[in-house]
Amino acid sequence: MSEHSPRKIAILGGGIGALAAAFRLIETPDWQHHYQITVYQLGWRLGGKGASSRNEAFGDRIEEHGLHVWAGFYQNAFALMRAAYDALDRQSGPIRTINEAFLPENNVMLGLPDRAGWQPWHIYFAPQPGEPGDGTKLKLPGIRGYLLKILEYLLHLHNQIPPAQQSVMASSLPPPALEGATLPRADALLRRAIAQLDHPSSPHIANEGDISGLAALLDYLRTALNDLYNDITKFVADLRNLVLTFDLALAAAAAIVNEDVLTRGFGVLDQYDLTELLGKYGAWPETLTAPAVVALYDYAFAYQDGNRQTPCLSAASAFEGSLRLLFTYKGSLFYKMAAGAGEIIFAPLYEVLSAAGVQFEFFNRVTELIPDQGRIGAIQIAIQAEPLMAPYHPLRTVSGLPCWPENPLFDQLTNGDELRARHIDLENTFENYQIGTKTLHYGIDFDMVVLGIPAGALASLTPQLAAVGPRWQAMLNATRTVATQALQLWLDAPLSTFGGDFTKPPPKPDPVGPILTAFEPPFDTWSDMSHLLKFEHWTQPEPQNIAYFCAVLSDLQNSHPNEPDPQPAANAMVRANVVTMLTKTIQYIWPNLVTGAGFRWNILHDDAGESGEQRLNSQYIRANITGTERYVLSPPGLLQTRLPAAPDEFENLYLAGDWVRVSAINAGCMEVAVMAGFDAASAITSRIGRQITEPARPVAPIEDSNT
Repeated sequence: MSEHSPRKIAILGGGIGALAAAFRLIETPDWQHHYQITVYQLGWRLGGKGASSRNEAFGDRIEEHGLHVWAGFYQNAFALMRAAYDALDRQSGPIRTINEAFLPENNVMLGLPDRAGWQPWHIYFAPQPGEPGDGTKLKLPGIRGYLLKILEYLLHLHNQIPPAQQSVMASSLPPPALEGATLPRADALLRRAIAQLDHPSSPHIANEGDISGLAALLDYLRTALNDLYNDITKFVADLRNLVLTFDLALAAAAAIVNEDVLTRGFGVLDQYDLTELLGKYGAWPETLTAPAVVALYDYAFAYQDGNRQTPCLSAASAFEGSLRLLFTYKGSLFYKMAAGAGEIIFAPLYEVLSAAGVQFEFFNRVTELIPDQGRIGAIQIAIQAEPLMAPYHPLRTVSGLPCWPENPLFDQLTNGDELRARHIDLENTFENYQIGTKTLHYGIDFDMVVLGIPAGALASLTPQLAAVGPRWQAMLNATRTVATQALQLWLDAPLSTFGGDFTKPPPKPDPVGPILTAFEPPFDTWSDMSHLLKFEHWTQPEPQNIAYFCAVLSDLQNSHPNEPDPQPAANAMVRANVVTMLTKTIQYIWPNLVTGAGFRWNILHDDAGESGEQRLNSQYIRANITGTERYVLSPPGLLQTRLPAAPDEFENLYLAGDWVRVSAINAGCMEVAVMAGFDAASAITSRIGRQITEPARPVAPIEDSNT
């Protein structure tokens, strides 16, 4: 390769991290003079764990890996999609802009167990100024700012506690705590703590060593609050939630102060599991199992091996993620996609990148990376299919939207008839189907590699990297992933007829249906997704409701070591979990769908006209167990083993995915994957002396602050 030849960049994988890297690279001025970018993707569609497709045999319905909801703090992910929609500049069609693609969700329900079963805890999050990824850099509050927000929230909660309980708290406050206070109330302590932290002459309180006074104030508050503990079981639900939330926030504030987070950063908390840390700073046992805490674990699928008896969530990741979620969102707390993730995220990215000149090699399953003299020297690939005429065109149009089909477009493939006849799943890596192999060589086929394949698949792809790279080996040893399960139901009645408090419209309704988490397993999260119906094509009468459910899936439950392909058995296990939910727990959220004879199976939409439990054959049930589908966990003690986007053990290797270490948060989410992709692209351009220009809407790294 001559000095001025374009660098050949091989991007392995088609998830959002990999595509974010590609998108950032094409923002380099005259990028085609500097790069040749090729994306290698197994199967026929992009998206990774976020992939979705349209099933033509079932009303062109949307089928997904699970529920995908974006948070309002996803500054980078939204900036990426804003840039993509701006580049598409759609002049017609049902979804032309970012605001048509993502719909606000400010109402969240948490499940409250009680003697009668379950009740909803409705929480409304007020809209905030701006829109995520709107082109303005976000100044994070910093740790001191987060602590100040927690204290202000504690004051807000205290002011909602009835006077009788406030008096109980005040009566136990020791005299030193109230020196100079005119009222013997806990809010006097909180106001003092806020003033001490927020004083303009003391912007660097942590560096001044003036933490001991703040710690003492929090200790006094803990003493006061503990006097309510004996009555906690007697409180009505609203008061109980209020007091438990106060207890949770107080323990969090004490942890930040006493663990020296103000000077050392959230990373110092990585040695603890979240509940372990909260318990250390006085959180009650009831708080550690309260819906607000359970929701954090459910949100992050944070259960080792999918076992709910072994929760695992790094306190560092939990604090960073939850504080960002609650205190830095723009617009709405959450956003649901107006259609499937495939057509909202991955089809637009594919269209923009392909039109710009990025090459896509579908049906290319990476099998191994081979190191050579401190770099990636070769990439081995299994070829799953060959297009009759290159390139393969992967999309088809449904309801005016470019979409991914549920199967490859067989008529474009040389082996399409065989794939169709044998029902081969090219995304099931247990099948290992291939029609040939090839090897990409350094200096000929590629110069740089962006590895965007999910963490769960890396051990089998990189044993030789681990053999020569101790940090790579440490990363593989520390990586923890979990299987998940997903269910989509189409029902022949609107949500308003399902009955119960969970289905009642909130006082301030959103344009999309409700979302519930911290509910009883086997499926802890439910979301009404009926807004998707307008993009599906059903025969009359069409369904009137769509429900998504998801949760972790136990590895012990779906383990079948003697089977070469455990996918069918895992799917059967998820189906059994679905039956368990519909026959035992769904009554608490949809009481009108259960009679004395059990669940009303005929409410499930089924054009085939089957009866009873067999109507599940017309629903979508999925076990995500392959290495490329498993969700990456954030267990305690392993943060330092995460590698940055530009690790130094292999000079031409760059990383993109939610398993990569980034500046702000480290957890399994699309925001982290996008940030890693941006970091990878920036490292590549810096290495060859190029600079990425800002697009019309800047796709800019988040501005961070630690103090």
